[in-house]
Amino acid sequence: MRHIGVSNFTEAHLQEILPHARIKPAVLQIELHPYLPQHELVDFCRANQIHVRAGKKAVRWDVGSLRPLRAVLACPAGHQVTAYSSLGSGGSPNLLADPVVTEVAAELGRSPAQVLLQWAVQRGISVIPKSVQPYARCPQVVRADEAILTLPLGGAHRCLPRCAPSRERIKANGDLNFTIPDAAMARLNGIRTRKRFVDPVEFWKIDVFGSGAKL
Repeated sequence: MRHIGVSNFTEAHLQEILPHARIKPAVLQIELHPYLPQHELVDFCRANQIHVRAGKKAVRWDVGSLRPLRAVLACPAGHQVTAYSSLGSGGSPNLLADPVVTEVAAELGRSPAQVLLQWAVQRGISVIPKSVQPYARCPQVVRADEAILTLPLGGAHRCLPRCAPSRERIKANGDLNFTIPDAAMARLNGIRTRKRFVDPVEFWKIDVFGSGAKL
């Protein structure tokens, strides 16, 4: 075994295992977005060469056919963190409707989702977003590990009108060929709302992060 990944570890968890790890964690996957930026944890991982990952699986697509070329992480070389729930996870507060996020998106001519994903990428975080609706109802879609990997190409696709919105969303989320200006990044980093959307204490009754964990 050459590489180990961990998920939802805090800095305290990492400090506990690093002195004893013959093979230290190479990647950390955590929830990360402007409502839960986790600056200190990201800095700790960078200092210890731990890649941080955020999100669900991302897929690289041929834009014309939407045929996936290969499953990839939106991850430039050298990143130590990967984020999940980069767009929030529904519910309240709605990250995609945050006034700062929507204002920056309007200024750049981009969607709020694109702004949130690019915010993470510019911080050196790899993101793995997903889109599951309305494909979850489409029997013609092949899925693997929650990532949409194959669309039926050729022949009649009877649910195409129903699938088109999510198909376009996947294409748009992969179009991050732009840069958020420093001033706009500062505004996004200045968002004061704090929310952890995925907390096992709410559904498993397991306090993974500690009741006093800093958000």
